[in-house]
Amino acid sequence: MSEFTVTILFVLLPGIFSAIVLEQLTANRSWSPFRFFLNAGALGVAAYLVLHLVLLHWGGIGFWNNLEHQKFDIRWDEVALATVVATVLAFILSFVANAGLVHRLGRTLKVTNRFSGDVWQQWLNMDELKEQGWIYVRDRQSALVYQGWVRLFSEANEPTRELFLVDVKVYQENGDLLYSVPAMYLSRKSEDIDIEIPKFGEKEVAVEVEG
Repeated sequence: MSEFTVTILFVLLPGIFSAIVLEQLTANRSWSPFRFFLNAGALGVAAYLVLHLVLLHWGGIGFWNNLEHQKFDIRWDEVALATVVATVLAFILSFVANAGLVHRLGRTLKVTNRFSGDVWQQWLNMDELKEQGWIYVRDRQSALVYQGWVRLFSEANEPTRELFLVDVKVYQENGDLLYSVPAMYLSRKSEDIDIEIPKFGEKEVAVEVEG
């Protein structure tokens, strides 16, 4: 491995670190090695470009000059600053991805009706549910109904659906209250549960969502 190749690997550290952060924060984390390194390269270049524009008044950074002339100088101060910039970019991009902003814009412009990611993820992130808060979880296997406030939920690409509920009441299917608990963790297969919202927006409705 040449000295130049080693240098390039060091200067791409911001992009690699940013890609790790982005992969962990986004809902769909099953990145292939090719996609990971492609994203790492794009994030690294973007971070150095943003840093160069910010410091342009003071002459910019030496990264581009070193790259053009294949110099082997590693500016650790630039690597550190680029890592900070890349991390900020990762948080911004993860927010855009998790909030489905690109798809929302597409639906607003009427160019698509698609949602980003899994319906499970999108539905539990809806503003209406965040405002209203509590749901009914119907467990088909145990024939029980759990009423509670959603506090945490699993990722969309997991085969098992996990929910952490607070202020939970457990009912039989006929409506008889069995007991109440301050908090409850549920882990079920997606086909074994239905979820209903007692109030959606201004309407009293029961919305059933299967896995």
